[in-house]
Amino acid sequence: MIATICASLAAALKAKGVPFDVVYGPPPIPASVGATRIYVARDYEANEQMQPPRGRFANARMYAVRGVPAVVHIFAKATMDGARRADHERLADQIADEVQVELHKIIRAIPTIYAFTRAGLVADDTTDGWAGVVYEVRFTADRGVRDVSWVGGKAGEMTMTATTAQTALDTTSSPAPTTDLPTATTRIDP
Repeated sequence: MIATICASLAAALKAKGVPFDVVYGPPPIPASVGATRIYVARDYEANEQMQPPRGRFANARMYAVRGVPAVVHIFAKATMDGARRADHERLADQIADEVQVELHKIIRAIPTIYAFTRAGLVADDTTDGWAGVVYEVRFTADRGVRDVSWVGGKAGEMTMTATTAQTALDTTSSPAPTTDLPTATTRIDP
């Protein structure tokens, strides 16, 4: 769900002319140190909130609503010569505004209920020598827990037929001491 939201966010920001990469998952080491970038991922530090279903009408197949937490990290670095902290913060605020607007549009179109749980500047804990600011947006998006038939992939299966397995050990190596192991070949006859 969060990966789908991330893909939609990347497309929406690109369509608006926002020139920064949007990537799903924990922050990898950036290809270009110092580049402004946006990461979206599930929030592993927050707990999912389980609630009974809500609504005017009962849905017999829905048993719960799960609030899936996510986090957006915006690494902002103004590129002007002599940029100061206020310049980095201004860029972070501008990107955060665009992200919040597009997240609102994307999540409402799913449709589901969402809530922003935290937003603001945080301490930069990157170790790549990058000097800018980090703006963090944390939110949850509700996901219905329904009683449905499984539609995912099947469990792995292995079918064996009657076969004979033989292992032959080659002991014809030189009698002198060696650190090499003797060779073995395995044949499976159908």
